[in-house]
This record gives sequence, C-alpha cells and structure tokens, in this order.
Amino acid sequence: MTIRLALIGCGYIAQASHGPALARLAIEDSDIELTACCDTSLDRAQELCAKIGFRHSYTDYRHMLDVERPDAVFLLVPVHLTAPLAAQILQMGFPLLAEKPPALTVADLDALIQAAAATRAFHMVAFNRRFAPLITELKSLLVGQTILHVEHTFTRVRRTDPDFSTTAIHGIDSLRWLLGTDFRSLEFRYRELQDGSKPVTVFSAQGSFNNDAGVHLLFHPLSGVPAERTTIHTPHETFDLRLNHGPDAPGSLAHWQDGKLIRQIDAAKLCGSSEDFVLSGFYAENAAFLQAIQSGERASPHDFASARQSVEVMQCMREHRSDYRSSQN
Repeated sequence: MTIRLALIGCGYIAQASHGPALARLAIEDSDIELTACCDTSLDRAQELCAKIGFRHSYTDYRHMLDVERPDAVFLLVPVHLTAPLAAQILQMGFPLLAEKPPALTVADLDALIQAAAATRAFHMVAFNRRFAPLITELKSLLVGQTILHVEHTFTRVRRTDPDFSTTAIHGIDSLRWLLGTDFRSLEFRYRELQDGSKPVTVFSAQGSFNNDAGVHLLFHPLSGVPAERTTIHTPHETFDLRLNHGPDAPGSLAHWQDGKLIRQIDAAKLCGSSEDFVLSGFYAENAAFLQAIQSGERASPHDFASARQSVEVMQCMREHRSDYRSSQN
C-alpha cells in the first residue's frame, strides 16, 4: 500500500529533523512516497524538495491538499498556527501528525480534541522525546519500580524567545510519558533576567506526580550549556538520563543500584546511529505514525488528548501562575 505524504511548513524543524527522518524512511520502504511540501516561501519549499526528495512544492497548503490528495499530512508550522490549521486539515479528512505544542491554551486544545473526535481522522502530536531511544529504554527499566523523586534540568544558551514555555513543554511531557502518570500539583517560581534588551524568564517548580513521586524542575534559557538531564530515584536504584545536547552528546543513561554502577548505555550504540534525528526520536516517531497509517489504526496513544496536561502546565508557566493543581484530583 503506497502512502503519499504531504508536508506543511519547511522551516528548521522540517529541514533538520522530520525531513531527514522521512527521507530515510522513504529509502527503506518503497511504499512511502514524498509527494509534496508547502511553505509560504517558495524558496524554502523548493529547498526542502531538493534536500529531502519531495516531488512537488507549493505555497498554498489548501491547493496542495486539493491537488495531491495525500494519505497523510505533516504539520510543522509556527506554534500559533498549529491548532487552527490542524482543525482544518482534520475537517478535510486527512490523517495528521502535528508538531508540538498542538495548541497554546487548554481551550484551544479542547476545541482541537473535539474537532478530531468529530472527524474521526487518525492523528498524532509530535512529542519526539517520547520516541527517543534512551527515553524508550529508561521507560522500560522503570516498569514496576517505586519512583520516589525526579529531578529534571532543561537548559539552553542565549535563548531569548518571547515564549520559552513552548520549548519547555518538552520536559513536562517527557516526564509524564516516562513515569506513565500525570502531575498532581506544582508550585512555580520565576526569575526575570535580561539578555541585552530582551527579557528572559527562568522557570522552576516543585511538586508531585499522581504516583506520589516528588519532582523538581528547572527551565533555564540563559545558561552556559545546552542540556536535558533527568535523574530518577527509587528505594535502591538511581537512573541518570542525559539526552543528545551539548557536551552530553550523543546522550547516555546510567543505572546505579545500591551504590554500584550496573549499566551504562550510550545512545549512539543503543540505536546504531549518531544522527540527531534518530537520537532525538524523530525517526521512530515518524515511523510509528506511518506504520499506523499503513495498518489502518483508528486511534493513537499519542493523540491530542494525550497532550492535555502538558499544555495545561505550559500555559501556567506562560501566564506566570504561582501553582498548578490537577483537575483530576
């Protein structure tokens, strides 16, 4: 069964991550066809065609979908456009993979969840950390463990985005996915910094998950090193996860038991690749989406509803709220 793919948004995330993943998948499976890509800049669309192998380029996504009638759509646009465009694509009946975050507010996400339910179109939200090989490995090691505490540090260098919460959501969502449970409550602290004339907010939080594990979070966009590091403690074991950023590349997972290092996993050796789009989970994420389309699956554990609490917490951070309490408790 041939799967004809269309991609909307040919910027950095398409050029560096989803595009290379799709190019490899198309080489590995002759039934995957890179049909068309679209961007408001024709130059960007044509560049992606040349780099990745899409056959046609467009500047109007509606025209592209009407002409090409693809079997699946990848939506990789700026975050404020994702929810409205995703709803339109679902209403047109196309299976959809949409980049994170799927919406900027819980209200917008709920509207998108309703649109997905009404159309019954297959869809996934693209939280690539859920598919990162090291996170997949750690998730399997945590099965049956009594998790006592989690420390998560998420840093970047000279990131002066007006809204860093849309990047920090990766940390929020990856912890929910790793532990298989939601946050029960969080208390936030904010520190305002200046990078030249640009204001920057450092976010920190402490709280707990529904399984009683405690958690400390730090999101720091102005640091000396880019990193995503997670430490998880159980009564007798500690897991130290370092993803593919800065000096931690290609990433590693250390497993300690009663004071002894019993396992040290190198990400490149684990997945047989040193390419970022593999180490960061984009390859496995795209493969899972396309496999679901090929097999005719009707629902995904990575649907828009699965991102609801991640968006809730992200919105709290953006609005500088003092705390978060899960509505499920």
